[in-house]
Amino acid sequence: MNLNKVLIAGRLTKDPETRNTQGGLSVCNFAIANNRKISDKEIVVFVDVTAFGKPAEAIAQYLRKGDRILVDGRLEQETWEKDGQKRSKMKIVVDRFEFVDSPKDREQTQAPAKASSKKQADNDDIPF
Repeated sequence: MNLNKVLIAGRLTKDPETRNTQGGLSVCNFAIANNRKISDKEIVVFVDVTAFGKPAEAIAQYLRKGDRILVDGRLEQETWEKDGQKRSKMKIVVDRFEFVDSPKDREQTQAPAKASSKKQADNDDIPF
């Protein structure tokens, strides 16, 4: 049996970066920080995440650095060559996601300049 399933929640470490493939598919790359506390020590794990299609468009439109997200996805290994050396890293590919903060919560955690320039969404406005 093979199983490849990841469920993780965290905060975006920077604003999502988006692009479109030649075929017009939206691709959104971002990273999240997942914190947990063991005794008096805090452990932080940084994870790269990629979303495609409508989820990518929604994440890019509604989330910014510091916003919380819950990602349900799968691990994928990305490989490339740099300076003649093979390199690789693990990332999460989004199958589903959920906004963790309400629009009001997100507005309160953003700086006033960012909050005014960012469109807030009600659950009814989300296109999926």
